Amino acid sequence: MTKRIEPYAGVITRRPPCYSRPPTLNPIVGTATRFRSKGAIVVTMTTKEILEAQYDILGHKDGEYTEIRIISTGKSYFCKSKEQFVNEANNHISSDAYVGINPRNTESGKYEGIKHLSCLVIDIDPVREKGTPSSDDQHKGALGLGERIARELSGIYVSSGSGCHVYLPVERIEVRNLDALRTSLKNWNDAIKANYGTKELKIDSIFDLPRVIRLWGSHNTRSNRTCGPTEPIGPFTRKNYDFSQEAEQKLSNSVDSVSSNERFNRLCKTNKRLSELLQGNIKHPSRSESDFEFIAILAAAHFTPEEIKELALLNPTGKQSTLSDKEQERQIKMILEKVSYDKDSFSLHKEMGGYSNRLKSRSMGILTGLSSFDEMVSGLKPQKLYIFAARPNEGKTSLITQMLTHIAEQGKTCLFYPTEVGFEPIIDKIVSKKTGLNLKKFQNGSFISEDFTKIDKVKNDVAKLPLIVVEDFGVNIGKIEEGIKKYAPSVLAVDFFQALKWEDPESVAEKAETVRKLKELAGDYSIPVIIASQLNRTDGKSDLRQLKGTGTLEELGDVISFLFTENKLLYPRPVDLVVMKSKYSATGQIKLQFFSSTCEFKEVQNDSSIS
Repeated sequence: MTKRIEPYAGVITRRPPCYSRPPTLNPIVGTATRFRSKGAIVVTMTTKEILEAQYDILGHKDGEYTEIRIISTGKSYFCKSKEQFVNEANNHISSDAYVGINPRNTESGKYEGIKHLSCLVIDIDPVREKGTPSSDDQHKGALGLGERIARELSGIYVSSGSGCHVYLPVERIEVRNLDALRTSLKNWNDAIKANYGTKELKIDSIFDLPRVIRLWGSHNTRSNRTCGPTEPIGPFTRKNYDFSQEAEQKLSNSVDSVSSNERFNRLCKTNKRLSELLQGNIKHPSRSESDFEFIAILAAAHFTPEEIKELALLNPTGKQSTLSDKEQERQIKMILEKVSYDKDSFSLHKEMGGYSNRLKSRSMGILTGLSSFDEMVSGLKPQKLYIFAARPNEGKTSLITQMLTHIAEQGKTCLFYPTEVGFEPIIDKIVSKKTGLNLKKFQNGSFISEDFTKIDKVKNDVAKLPLIVVEDFGVNIGKIEEGIKKYAPSVLAVDFFQALKWEDPESVAEKAETVRKLKELAGDYSIPVIIASQLNRTDGKSDLRQLKGTGTLEELGDVISFLFTENKLLYPRPVDLVVMKSKYSATGQIKLQFFSSTCEFKEVQNDSSIS
């Protein structure tokens, strides 16, 4: 008797266009279920349909083997067609079942059984205590990040039960050099981690070709959730990814040998050890060890493998000159794999392969909510220093509070040091903006009962915001670093720089050193750092020298923006946000309106200029 199972009930979705057909009785999956929701006909995807979709997205073909692996038993089943895959998967749908991401050419889950790469998968997993299931909020957060990645990289996101998987169907890549391809995939995976991982959501490593991924429709026993799509799966396209399969990224054959010889001669003069080796003054226990030191010196100076192959013949106590070309290449490669490089020095011939792969996963930084500003500077990027400067009472605190609120609404933890106001005035600004209540009511307490009803509606949402405000009117750079270690924020903001606690308020050197330390913190903890700054009294001309206290602000600031108001008597007040400096993106002027009743900045549409 043919086994019947119920339609996939993980989510209710519209039937996607690529699987559009009327509901029919099927001996495997039973009947598709129809019912009405808010006046629209909706249809559940059957188990057969989601398994067929997973098979197609993974890029498997009839005639190849698709592995289904049951983790609890360690047993694998190999299917040689889509129909066989669907039938076999149905037998294990209630288990913690997994499917091979890439097709197998033999009935094996090992490296040698895989000849093609057909799909990339990004595994998003909520950070939690080992052995515990993810909470509903953690699961929702993972799906939110997955949706963003899928949108930016043209992928398909699904629930893994605990977190989220993002599938990136690719045009088939033939495996020509397994080790080199694996290295390229690892570099790509590391770039994805760096761009999208947060302290709440980690990107797991899943770049190995034999990896398996959860079978759609299967049950995640730990989280008690079903794995599979959370929205209709429409037509998709396969992207053409070009992963390097060269063991070493090589320069053109037209490398100027004269230039490399000149550089080698200069290195002999500056590196005493190399000079002694050339003169035969250093005795090694073996010729191989002499080769190792000689080649290691050249590699550390970033000579290319081709250059090293020629220059290694000059070592009088080595044995390179007695080796065949093939054996020489093998030995040099072995030595280069063992050489330790200065972590802060880079060379194009070594880095271009990884660089090319990392380009494919670049994306916008953290969005501030001011779309024109985000577009101009590409969002807030880790390791960068963002300075917002203005004269007093221009709205620096309100602007930063508004940005941090928007960032916190994305689930990113913000650490805020407002040096002029306490904790409650910051909450007042947030609640005033969300409720539309005039900020004066928060200052004089002139609320009416309807006001508290409005506040009650937003207070739970405000309470969930991961915004940490430290009320310390004597904060200094040491306390700020302690705060970063304690709270692990995604964004740090200091409002304002000149109001920090100084040992000598007149010392320009102390202020300069503090700017350098803030820049170091941005790099060490890989976060964007926002600083509010005062401006000197001027004639109103735009000049970075207006930044008050130290020229180091101008020197080390990656993005520097000024707030200007021409007429403070108008309501809403017209404000110019001028991006004066941007090291890696555009500069220009953004027109804003400031609503002082709720301390809210709004953009004037279609009125920004970018250069």
